[in-house]
Amino acid sequence: MFESLGLTDEKTERIVFNEITKSAILRAVENPRKINKELVDAQQARRVLDRLVGYELSPVLWKSIQRGLSAGRVQSVAVRLIVEKEREIEAHVPASSFKVSGVCTDEKISFKAEVSKNLQEEEARQFLEQCVGTQYKVESVEKRPGKRSPAAPFTTSTLQQEASRKLGYSVSQTMTLAQRLYEAGHITYMRTDSFNLSNLRSQELLHTWSLNMDKITTKRGSLIQKAKEHKKLMRLLDQRILERQLPVQMTVRRNCTS
Repeated sequence: MFESLGLTDEKTERIVFNEITKSAILRAVENPRKINKELVDAQQARRVLDRLVGYELSPVLWKSIQRGLSAGRVQSVAVRLIVEKEREIEAHVPASSFKVSGVCTDEKISFKAEVSKNLQEEEARQFLEQCVGTQYKVESVEKRPGKRSPAAPFTTSTLQQEASRKLGYSVSQTMTLAQRLYEAGHITYMRTDSFNLSNLRSQELLHTWSLNMDKITTKRGSLIQKAKEHKKLMRLLDQRILERQLPVQMTVRRNCTS
């Protein structure tokens, strides 16, 4: 568009925002930048790869799987990985292994013990023969505190998986609902594989939680700390949405079996 309209660098600026929120857009408008030619070239290279690879591979998918499927620079790699894994499965020679476990009891307690690794048939047989008539003793007991971390925020794939597992929704039903929420301005764009959360949104969430909790501790996970991506995770645009009913109609027909 820059070249087609005959624009010049001196009179042309570009704004960049990573989330569709008022603060992010205002910040982008206040800090415009010039068009980055290296990013433009990278995008053009991706388009060329899509055509060089996709135009050759897509007809193969039409013949082998289903007409209308497309494969570009990403899907072609995925197809190759699937094919290589399938060949590895077909070439695999199955072998039996055994997990050995037993129940230890005395007058007061009973507990299950097992060998830490799987054994081949002969190894398992020899081990069991050695165990006959043996007296066992518990040398030590270690107690460790358990820790349970909350699930990561939804990405596109995990949203679809949870909707299918808990609600029985198909992929199309889930994405239709998410699209309606997005169009109504309640969530950010639902097609993402990122866990990155802006600092502003973190502060808003912590403030909301602190109103209902006496004490909270915060620890950003290593996955969040390492995330330096340009995309953001899917989330509510406004935390106050939780406090009122969503106006958007969310009727979806469930598939029920009796």
